[in-house]
Amino acid sequence: MSCPMLTKTNYTQWSLLMKLKMKARHLWEAIEPGGVAPHEDCMALEAIESAMPTEMVASLAAKGTALEAWNAVKERRVGSDQVQRTEAQRLLREFENMRFNSGEGADDYTLQLQNIIAALETVGRRSRHGGSWRSCCAPSPSRSGRWLWRSKCRQTSPR
Repeated sequence: MSCPMLTKTNYTQWSLLMKLKMKARHLWEAIEPGGVAPHEDCMALEAIESAMPTEMVASLAAKGTALEAWNAVKERRVGSDQVQRTEAQRLLREFENMRFNSGEGADDYTLQLQNIIAALETVGRRSRHGGSWRSCCAPSPSRSGRWLWRSKCRQTSPR
């Protein structure tokens, strides 16, 4: 399995891609829900280790399970709960202040929105309704035929 290398700045993209690759190989079950056979857990741990910079390998090799290693990487790259809350607040402000810029296309705006949603999910924050951010942000056509982003989370129309 060819895994993306984790860097100091790519945790969100790395974790999403690793999750996808591990799911494709039936290794994600070692992370969610956990409790798999030792051989499967070892394969998942090896996949995680293969995507680590050399300075992290020794500390992760000491972890007993793939889940422990995954959580250690997340804590190291995302930070403590306080750091996660602060980052989530920053991302929510960015989300609430999003506007179309002059000359910006719908694809650019959508990509920016999707990146914020992925980052919010990475820091483990749920929407105000307790669900996924992806489920509460949906495009909807306006009467004029333009597509607007409607946020069920905020219960208001976009600005």
